[in-house]
Amino acid sequence: MALPALRKSEIVTAGMIFSLFIAAISSDIYLINTGDYHRVVFPFLEDIPSFQEDLTLLYDFKSPFLPLSVYSDLYISSYSYIVYLLAALASAFTQTFDLRLFSIIFKVAYAFSFILIFRSLLNYQPSRIVYFAFILACTPLLASSNLAFFESFYQEQLILYCLPLLIYFAFTANTNFYNWILATALALLIGACKSQFFYTPTLVLLFVPFLSERHKRIKFSTGLILAQIICVFILINSSSTTTPNRYHATYFGIYLWEKQHNLPLPDHVNNDCVGIDVWGNKFDKEQGMVPTDIGHACYQSVKPDFKDVITEVINHPQFLFTLPFDKSVKTQFDTNYFHVDKDIKIIKHPKGSLLHNITLTKDYLFKDTKLIISPFLIFCIAWLTRRKDISLAAIFTYLFMVSQFYISFLGEGYRDLSKHLFGMNFAFDIMLFFTIASLCIYVKQGFEKLKVRKHSDAIGPSR
Repeated sequence: MALPALRKSEIVTAGMIFSLFIAAISSDIYLINTGDYHRVVFPFLEDIPSFQEDLTLLYDFKSPFLPLSVYSDLYISSYSYIVYLLAALASAFTQTFDLRLFSIIFKVAYAFSFILIFRSLLNYQPSRIVYFAFILACTPLLASSNLAFFESFYQEQLILYCLPLLIYFAFTANTNFYNWILATALALLIGACKSQFFYTPTLVLLFVPFLSERHKRIKFSTGLILAQIICVFILINSSSTTTPNRYHATYFGIYLWEKQHNLPLPDHVNNDCVGIDVWGNKFDKEQGMVPTDIGHACYQSVKPDFKDVITEVINHPQFLFTLPFDKSVKTQFDTNYFHVDKDIKIIKHPKGSLLHNITLTKDYLFKDTKLIISPFLIFCIAWLTRRKDISLAAIFTYLFMVSQFYISFLGEGYRDLSKHLFGMNFAFDIMLFFTIASLCIYVKQGFEKLKVRKHSDAIGPSR
């Protein structure tokens, strides 16, 4: 059922106000370039310095742009294509790319996505208290660990607006053909933005039997299967990055985990290279890594494969149950993200920033317990809302969160795991949003029912 026109105007007004609010409070928060920006910007921007902390966020356009097809030679990403097209449009009016202004486009999408989800939780006319509940529920989403990604060129920022929109169109909005077309497109965008999200269409596909009428399931499933095939094709053809990932997944990942737990390594493994990354840095639990003079020697001397990772997981199934409690993994759970070396903090913010304090508070409360308490949050959301669609949305978010934890480790081991867990951390923030919003609305409805009951008691039984 379509929303009344008045309520649509309320959504637009609230969305614009919330967008401006987000843009205003996060304009001085950004991420430094750890060397990955090149994958996105090389066709249309001049080089952006790596590990430079005082970035201006103003960059000169190349003239002319390299053709869009050059991405296929390096790293195919849906995010890269979106940014390229927007940059091409901007270049018609200016020769300078202002990342602060550019990020507002995505902040608007971010704001509207959660307003739409929150609106779907309501079944009565909003009041001032409900708007306060929305602001309270959004508090985890306003952390610097989320908003800093908008002022960056990291491909995973796409999930900030596409994941909540996917949740809305696939779960909390009406299940009609057009909404599912949008949901399928969003699943494709997420799955194609970075290799660690490639399985997203399949994750959505698991819920088709619960969300659609029987005669619609084939159409919805076909679209998601096609989206998944495209994502797998992109993954296979991104060898420039997956080759180093194979090395890190084994020698800086599963083999290192086995070595730390005194488990036998396969006979073909070079024991001296376990815990050494592509650039010759050695893993260190306290510092993140320590430099060595090994260089690329280990990387060039071995030929690991992702199949080796799967084999070791099968040989040691306890890995699946013990990894969340692994002491080395726990050192990577900070959402004040760092790049390999714990001294290299990638979030830059003004001193005493409120948004950064939200990040630190979340870490204090939930750093080591996200995976443990999330099932309890699902139960709370289901009990408070008593709605199948919201419960399924919470379960989907949880599965995305858990899968991101394992995919991130299996895909590149301990190497830069802190930032790779961004997807897991953001999914947990969405679950907090669901929980806080559901609780506030439940309490509000309880007071409304109590008020009606007192009114009925006051006027007495009808004659």
